[in-house]
Amino acid sequence: MHFLIFPIVFWSAILIGSASLVHAQSASPTPSQQTQQAAKPPLPKGPIVVNRIAATVNGRPITSNEVSFRLMPIFVQLATQYPRQGSEFQRQLTIAKKAIINELIERELVLSDFKSKGAYIKESIIDQEIARIIRETYNGNRDRFMEYLRDSGMTIRKFRETTRRNVTVMAMRSTKYDQHIPPTPDEINKEYQESKLKFRDITKDRIQFKKIFIPIHGEDAESTPEVQLELAELVKEEIEKGNLSFEEAAKRYSKDAMAAQGGKWQEIERSSLSPEFAAIIFEAPEQKIVGPLIEPNGFTIVCVLNKKLASPPPLSKIKDAIDAQVRSKRSVERYKQWIERLRSKAIIKTYI
Repeated sequence: MHFLIFPIVFWSAILIGSASLVHAQSASPTPSQQTQQAAKPPLPKGPIVVNRIAATVNGRPITSNEVSFRLMPIFVQLATQYPRQGSEFQRQLTIAKKAIINELIERELVLSDFKSKGAYIKESIIDQEIARIIRETYNGNRDRFMEYLRDSGMTIRKFRETTRRNVTVMAMRSTKYDQHIPPTPDEINKEYQESKLKFRDITKDRIQFKKIFIPIHGEDAESTPEVQLELAELVKEEIEKGNLSFEEAAKRYSKDAMAAQGGKWQEIERSSLSPEFAAIIFEAPEQKIVGPLIEPNGFTIVCVLNKKLASPPPLSKIKDAIDAQVRSKRSVERYKQWIERLRSKAIIKTYI
């Protein structure tokens, strides 16, 4: 699998027709455009690579299509976060790809060990897992999910089968947990308090931020994408040094509808943002300056003002999941040892 990385001078051509990080906005968006549905952000371009084998486990193939599909949301987020796509971008992308391949290899090891034991997974459970993936990875945007499937060369039928295998592995892993000693109420409550936010509906999270938008092309012919990126980097540096307030910088340099208000946007629901933009700014601490981030039409500098995370479900609704997490933590070392034994007996080959 190969992703073609473009220098900044080509970004304007790549980004034509793509959507903004905060919905399909023009260089001068109106507040009402905040709630428009986001289209697909810029993705790797270039010649189509015919699907090939990424790795094999005991002769069973792991395809590059599956690796590509899992890596694509990460690629887009990293490309958004690192407009110059330098060494840190490449490092993070390499780490992500290695982790994905390792996870898929581990999945095949587990399936191989249990292939004679069989397992039946209800279709409703597969439906629930796919819905969870769309909600948590694509902000509930099924259209975006389907576009990523097409771009990675994977059919919905193939993805459903892949999901079935993943769910089957999760079920099989549970046999390695300590099932005989149930978690105590204190263990359950402690685990719930530590992990309850992971079970919330993240599409209901809300955020308010200030934003500076610098167009990818300036007002004169010499204002190339490279020059505009340098301007965005300089503006951020001046804000961080205290030489310029965010509000002053927005009024002076920003080219969107909120510039006159110092770049301050109204509170917005996470589902109204593109997944990669949401992932970046919801991870950022409040009052931290983030960016420049690449947008379809320019570069964005963001300051998060406040975040309101959705309420987690009550313990009564997720008690089984919390119970399983406690049992899993108890036996994590035993599970690791089991996987290593499987690795030592398996024939594993990696090709990308």
